[in-house]
Amino acid sequence: DHVHRFILIKLLHRNTKLHSRRHLRLNRVGALFRETNCQVSFVSIISPNCLPTMIPTLEELVAKSTVDTVKDGGAMLEALAKTDAAQAEHMRQERVIVVDTKDVPVGTAHKGTAHFAANGLPLHRAFSVFWFNSDGNLLLQRRALEKATFPGYWTNTCCSHPLLRPDEYYPNSDLVRGIQNAAIRKLQHELGVDPNRIQPDALRYMTRIHYQALSDSGEWGEHELDYVFLLQHHDDVALNPSTEEVMDVKWVSPFELNEMFAAASRREIQVTPWFRAIAEAFLPRWWLILDTPEELDKAKDWETIHQVGDPCYCQRT
Repeated sequence: DHVHRFILIKLLHRNTKLHSRRHLRLNRVGALFRETNCQVSFVSIISPNCLPTMIPTLEELVAKSTVDTVKDGGAMLEALAKTDAAQAEHMRQERVIVVDTKDVPVGTAHKGTAHFAANGLPLHRAFSVFWFNSDGNLLLQRRALEKATFPGYWTNTCCSHPLLRPDEYYPNSDLVRGIQNAAIRKLQHELGVDPNRIQPDALRYMTRIHYQALSDSGEWGEHELDYVFLLQHHDDVALNPSTEEVMDVKWVSPFELNEMFAAASRREIQVTPWFRAIAEAFLPRWWLILDTPEELDKAKDWETIHQVGDPCYCQRT
């Protein structure tokens, strides 16, 4: 924490001559960095060759998949029966991309299989979008109560999975473009965003994290290798959230986000574990340089998979 505070002070001094709106944002980020009591266990895993090579084709991946064996099919069906019908259908039909800890695809699984705790929570690809408006505020959503995992929790703008489909699994051999396509699909599905208003390249890749977390019920959980993207501006893009996915949205400043984390620590509200992990580890730095594209480009990390939470658990599964 002392090292983080020293770095923050240096960054704040370097930026004291910036215009007033950005200077105000720096002060608010400073408050977030100083006051947040980060409890995240953090380990870095270096992936050779930056991003995975020797990738199986979509057909090969389907052929080699052995992840859909459910240890207790009856229990999973019973758990699905407790969820909203639309959510249960997504769990049954959508197929996610199962990877190893170096992000190499090793198979596929239905979404329900991948998130059913009794099945071991196979590691799979996901993404998280952080959308900032022109004032530097961050768009949050509160997950609908119908969601199987972390219902009613506040989280980042949008988070989901690239699916096993041609436009999301290495289209034209482009890993990141496939995940950008998935993010645009889910921005439309969850928040009602017109997909024609946001181009894939507007989603700026920043880093990857590996995390695991059980939801409150213990029946469902997350074990994901998560690609993190920033989206900026697009203030005129209308939002029309799906009530099946989202129960509330709001834009927050760094100060307001810090207040939310404090409220979560007092158990007055709930915040998803991946959102808080990313926010505490990365947002203070990224928020400082939102107005400087060249600095954001320098901050991109193609080599490191940041492991958050319990590293022993993630390495066992």
